[in-house]
Amino acid sequence: MSKRMIILLACASAFVCVADVRAQSDPKPIAPTYPTTPPPERRSPPPVLPPMQPDPNADPKLLDGFWPTDHMIELFVKRSIEEATDTYNLRPEQAEEIQRSMTQRWTKFMHDNRADIQPLMNEYAEANLADKPPTPEKVSDWAARATPVYRLVLGNLLEGEFEFRSALDPEQQAVFDEQRLERRKSLERFQSRLRRWSVGNFEEKEWWNPEGQTMPEGLDPTGKWFSHIKTNDEKSDDFKRAAIEQFPERVKNEFAAWEQYVRDYCDHFELDQSQRNTAMSMLREMLNRAFDHVYKRRDLIAKLEAKIANPEGVDPDKIEKEMVELYGPLDSMFRELSARIERLPTMNQRSRVTSGKRGYGTPTEPEETKE
Repeated sequence: MSKRMIILLACASAFVCVADVRAQSDPKPIAPTYPTTPPPERRSPPPVLPPMQPDPNADPKLLDGFWPTDHMIELFVKRSIEEATDTYNLRPEQAEEIQRSMTQRWTKFMHDNRADIQPLMNEYAEANLADKPPTPEKVSDWAARATPVYRLVLGNLLEGEFEFRSALDPEQQAVFDEQRLERRKSLERFQSRLRRWSVGNFEEKEWWNPEGQTMPEGLDPTGKWFSHIKTNDEKSDDFKRAAIEQFPERVKNEFAAWEQYVRDYCDHFELDQSQRNTAMSMLREMLNRAFDHVYKRRDLIAKLEAKIANPEGVDPDKIEKEMVELYGPLDSMFRELSARIERLPTMNQRSRVTSGKRGYGTPTEPEETKE
């Protein structure tokens, strides 16, 4: 687990512990909602307050382990606002107002809820570093205690989004609202993950990293898809590393996106372990086909990438033609992978998760009973 992940566990625990985790219930996802009209007047920026201090009456053990400082939160918000400035074309005074407001909101929230958030964060970090993976009972207990924390974070998140939106102009609000569906999908994916955890259903790699292994610099930061590539070469891993390290970034990002798509799909429809094993088997097959395609054409692809990086004097139509020839097969492979993955959920799983709205793909199999 990266240092950044440890910090973000505290700052954005909504994106780790998300769901109504009662084992006997199956609630609908909580979706962000926004008013159709802006508030009558824009709020004044909150006052700048001195850094908050820990509660002197708090349990001393609470000060152990990982916890973001006020300055960390400030920097995290600053980076987020810099990204939002590019997305929404914020004016300097807008960015300043929003940054001040969000920094105050999340600093206060983290201090007010430290007693609930920090133990969860530390337990997750300890499980990640342990000698053996946690038991299903431990994961289930953690998820149950994370539920009220999720609700607190979600509430503050939605209030913050409303506050953010109110500082935008109408055109900026339109862009903000267009992205609402993607934000909702992210919340639903994490809700599904926590719902799985609440009944002790988890993948070891979600909670446990026994050797602390990381991928070479430049490869997929999740460190997952690389392990699926198989080869008959006696050098095996060394061969794969040497080959993949020379692949263009767009290829490595493509492979990483396939991995993430499959995992998100499994979480979204709450596939059981057998279905997940099938999905990962499909992913491995397709990644190996893609690896072979790219490796055999690596010289041609390197020349194409050089033209893309420095297109001066090169016919754009020729570049487009070569991209279709060299990268088009990867697009076809992903479409094949997607079509096969989308056949895995049962009708019950689809109806339970989608609740009448269209999600990933459409039903393609007769209903099965897996309850």
